[in-house]
Amino acid sequence: MKQWNCRLAKMTDAKALVTLQVDCTHKLGFAFYSDFELDSYIREVGTLDISLIHRRTYYVVEHEGHIVGCGGWSDRPPHYGKYLDSEELAVHHPKIRAFFVHPDYARQGIGSALMAYVEADIRRAGYDCVELTAMLSGVTFYRSLGYRKTGNAAVELSNGAYLPAIEMGKRFNEEEITAPTL
Repeated sequence: MKQWNCRLAKMTDAKALVTLQVDCTHKLGFAFYSDFELDSYIREVGTLDISLIHRRTYYVVEHEGHIVGCGGWSDRPPHYGKYLDSEELAVHHPKIRAFFVHPDYARQGIGSALMAYVEADIRRAGYDCVELTAMLSGVTFYRSLGYRKTGNAAVELSNGAYLPAIEMGKRFNEEEITAPTL
């Protein structure tokens, strides 16, 4: 059985995180987006918000010394908030942010376990619901974890491209959520 280790991300992880996130964005997004859209998104919006690392709400999953997954949350507007309209920013709940699992490790339980860990952290912070903006490639995964569509979104890029996405949310059950062991 494979063993994974989940820990808080560190600034020294930044380069490996960006590499993982860009790789995942291209490998998993190609069925839903053009190379032009993906390249524009990565160049203009990016994938890693280092403020999550500083706030200690961003996690990595390691396997044999390599980062194979990452994700976190924030109760602040995302760094790509300038691309959202004011209505989307008006009601603010914590948001799942920059959630990725390397394609070679997909469907092995890492994403689900990491999400349970992050949700438990959000719950311990006193929140009873969470939101996320899903790239089209992630909608099925989030839906399997109980997230429901709350709206459509599109990130408008400076070159005129729009990156369609789906707004999703989840309300936690009354029972205590505990983090699994990875």
